[in-house]
Amino acid sequence: MKALLSVIAPQCLAIVYRGRSDWALIACAVALVVLTVVVLYFWNTLRKTRVGVSGGSSKDLFSELCEVHELNRLERSLIAQLAATYELPQPGTLFIDPWVLDQAGAAPGPEAHRYAALRQKLFGSLE
Repeated sequence: MKALLSVIAPQCLAIVYRGRSDWALIACAVALVVLTVVVLYFWNTLRKTRVGVSGGSSKDLFSELCEVHELNRLERSLIAQLAATYELPQPGTLFIDPWVLDQAGAAPGPEAHRYAALRQKLFGSLE
């Protein structure tokens, strides 16, 4: 037990264990663990508040929209490719207007069926 505590808190061990009982070592180790948990809790709380507040960038918006719509990596890359092909300044506009997805799904090409499936996933049946 003394070896374990000496690894965990060497400074605490040097100060506390000058002829005192093992209870002082245990109290020091518990205090160190509690302090670590408290620091991690406040760090996590601070991190969550920063993540919750959107930075306002188009990249953040695109990521949030993809997450909300539960798009996988392939679908995300299809949307990014489509936004680049049609030179859209904001790839997030593809989540609002199905026109570009309709055009890509109707065009002949190897990815046409994937664009049609993506349009169905995002907008459903608009008929």
